[in-house]
Amino acid sequence: EAQPGPSGLYPHHFDRTHQLQPYDQEKVQEIIRNMFFIGLLEHYDLSVCLFKYQASGKVPDSCRCNNEVENKRGRKVIVHRVPPHSVDVLSKKALSMMNSLVDQDKFTYAIAKAEFFARIETVRKETGIDFLCNKDV
Repeated sequence: EAQPGPSGLYPHHFDRTHQLQPYDQEKVQEIIRNMFFIGLLEHYDLSVCLFKYQASGKVPDSCRCNNEVENKRGRKVIVHRVPPHSVDVLSKKALSMMNSLVDQDKFTYAIAKAEFFARIETVRKETGIDFLCNKDV
């Protein structure tokens, strides 16, 4: 059974009855836009550079396109020791609930991704430095 988080809310807007609660798209957009930092795993290096700029107001040498270590910083992958499992063992009700969550997650991710790249563009306008190094992403 889902347990409430520190705020008393249940993950993904489920309550104790396991009913999906209304998803307020405008509130989600507001929350994302007001976050100090947004990073995307698939753009890890860009995310690190954006964080460093937001935290210090300076662009580190490692984030400049002509730097030899560009895109070589890498990342650590954390494994949570979850045993192999399959959605085939889930009930139709559970699958239906998951599909609703996935729709919400897709919307949330699209908003976060748009905000992330808007912030990358803001860095370019403020500093003249293109974190994307003229590459399409």
